[in-house]
Amino acid sequence: MYIKHKKIYDNLTINELDTPEAILDPKNAESIYFLTGDAIFPRRKQERLFKFAEWWPKSQLSELLLEDIANSRKKEFTLRDEFAKKAPGFGNKCASLFMTLCGYENVAVLDLWALRFMGYEAEGGLRQMDYLEKEEKFQEKAQSMDLTPAQLHRLIWCKNSTWKKVRRKSI
Repeated sequence: MYIKHKKIYDNLTINELDTPEAILDPKNAESIYFLTGDAIFPRRKQERLFKFAEWWPKSQLSELLLEDIANSRKKEFTLRDEFAKKAPGFGNKCASLFMTLCGYENVAVLDLWALRFMGYEAEGGLRQMDYLEKEEKFQEKAQSMDLTPAQLHRLIWCKNSTWKKVRRKSI
C-alpha cells in the first residue's frame, strides 16, 4: 500500500502540486483528482488532502517542530499527539511516521508489520488508547534490542516489505 502512496506523492511532486497553495488552486483540482485516483478510497484521500492543505498554513506546528528540533527534540510525544489530534486525515500512525521523517526516533510507527512483529493480529487502525498502550510495549521491545522505536520499525519494514519485489519487477 505504501508503494501506491509513494507513486501518488511522486506524481504530485513532479507536477508541482506539493504545496498547500498549489493544492488549493482551483485550476489544479482536475489534475489532483486524476493523480490521486489510484488510491484506495480516492475521494476520501482527496478530501483529506484538501483539508490538510487548508489546515497546514494556519497551523503553528511547523514552527513548533523547528523550535523543538533546535532544542534537542524534547517535545516529541506532545507534538506527535497534537499533530494526530489536529491534522485532518492523520491519526497516531501517520503522525508518528511524519515525526520519524522529521528525525524523531522515539515515537513508534505501529503499522501492520510492527503489530505483527509484536504478535498482534492486525486488521485495521488502532484506537488512540490501544495505540499508546502498544506503543509503550514496542518501545520496551526496541530498548531491549538496544534500538530506538524508529530504528526497529525501519528494520521490520525492510525485512517484510514487498517493495524490493515490486521494484525488481518494474526495472
